[in-house]
Amino acid sequence: MFKALLKKQLLELKEVYTPRNRKSKKKTGTKGFVILFAILTVSVSFSFVGMGFLFADAFLPLGLDWVYFMMMSAIALIVSIVGSVFSAYSILYNAKDNEFLMAMPIPPATILSVRLIAVFLSGFLFECMALVPAIIVYAIRAGIKWYLPLQVIDLVWIGLLALVLTSLLGYLVGLVVAHARHKSLTTIVVSLVLLALYYFIYFRLNSFLQAIATNAALIGESVSGKAKPIMWLSQAFTGNLWGFLLLMVTSVVLMGLTVLLLSRHFGKIAFTNKGVKKTAYVARPLHQKGVASALVRREFVRFFQTPAYVLNCGLGIIISLALCVYAVVRFNFLKSGLESVLAALPPEWKDLLAFVPALGAGFMGSMNVITAPSISLEGNSLWLLKSMPVTSAQVFSAKQALHLYLNLPPVILTTALVSALMGLTVWEGIINVVYGMSLVGFTSAMGLYMGLKKPLLDWTNEAVPIKQSASVAITMFGAWAIVIAEAVAAYLLRNSINLIPYLFILPLGLCAVLNRHLYTRGDREFRDL
Repeated sequence: MFKALLKKQLLELKEVYTPRNRKSKKKTGTKGFVILFAILTVSVSFSFVGMGFLFADAFLPLGLDWVYFMMMSAIALIVSIVGSVFSAYSILYNAKDNEFLMAMPIPPATILSVRLIAVFLSGFLFECMALVPAIIVYAIRAGIKWYLPLQVIDLVWIGLLALVLTSLLGYLVGLVVAHARHKSLTTIVVSLVLLALYYFIYFRLNSFLQAIATNAALIGESVSGKAKPIMWLSQAFTGNLWGFLLLMVTSVVLMGLTVLLLSRHFGKIAFTNKGVKKTAYVARPLHQKGVASALVRREFVRFFQTPAYVLNCGLGIIISLALCVYAVVRFNFLKSGLESVLAALPPEWKDLLAFVPALGAGFMGSMNVITAPSISLEGNSLWLLKSMPVTSAQVFSAKQALHLYLNLPPVILTTALVSALMGLTVWEGIINVVYGMSLVGFTSAMGLYMGLKKPLLDWTNEAVPIKQSASVAITMFGAWAIVIAEAVAAYLLRNSINLIPYLFILPLGLCAVLNRHLYTRGDREFRDL
């Protein structure tokens, strides 16, 4: 049974990266998506190379090779946990086939083990982004050693330790959510707290790393004297066979205990509504609503009742509003600081700086690709929407309305505030606001278009079409590509023509072309899904 469940889980992961058209059963855009994913993975990995050289130059000359790997392993653990903790709860406890599997004569530990493999693979990828560059840097600075194969195997043991911590965090989130009255809101708040903690650590990371490099000898002496088990575990990367065996046994034993703990409470967290009070019916007048308003309300309800949807496709909205509040509170301080910075810049940069508010709002707004996964989120219940007495145009309008209602206010407010802080003229502020609005319209149409072209309907977890679908990635990077291309064009042609007042034409024109396709040919494509 375990083998069959594992095959099912791996097939689900394969379908995420090799999406198929439901009618033709052909793969759609697999090579391009894999290439894009590989480029992003390598790009992120390069960011840890500099960190590796910093630690290598501080610890290796002192003979503290194990401290080097201790620090890089700790960073890899943090990256792995942060990268996979947001999906751990959804994968373990919110998969839509949990009830079906639990109804079968399958032990909960077996179901949980298969789910944990999916979490492990996700976290292992993030771990390798940080730890593989560390091994490569070590080989460059210290030479290729005989224990290089052991270092590669150690990646698995560190991945298991990261899985233990990630699973326990997901378990704690599950306990909190299971006893909460408003589960979606609780999940969103807990996730935002963890995200805020991550950014707090991230912004303090540089000073932290410099302090570590400065006190390298003291750190090695302190750990070897007061935390010998950590030293022994770290020596697994330096050819110490006893350290290798200790790391292997520790990770395997902790993983076994974690599976035992989680399997005992798996059903309670996944299926109970403990602590949730039943809502008593109160008679009140009923008001009839039109088709358009009902469909829009349906989209709003789904968005705010799906934490993964809010956190992955609406995080830019939350950040924009937080920045707006900060800008209002610290307006005079920020304005004086920006004025001093702008005064020190060359005069020829003045016209280009007028595009900065729209540039920032464009990047922030392109993070909120709400329409991209909206069709895929219909899942196997898409037939219900298609069987309703509504047209595809009404369905598309409702999905785009959600995107516009949620994105336009933050983009307009953020762009206007930054324009005021920079001391731009009213005309320049209007140009920035119009550009931001045109980009929001483009991402709305582009997301829906890509969701129609590359639907991912055969999912078992709602996080899959939100976080791992090709439509989301293409829409987001497509919007970024437009912003970057227009910024580069404005810079290169700055001496011959001022393109800034006309930059909104491209995203607005693309928005019109995409909408024309959606509301003409899109009807047949939607009915054929």
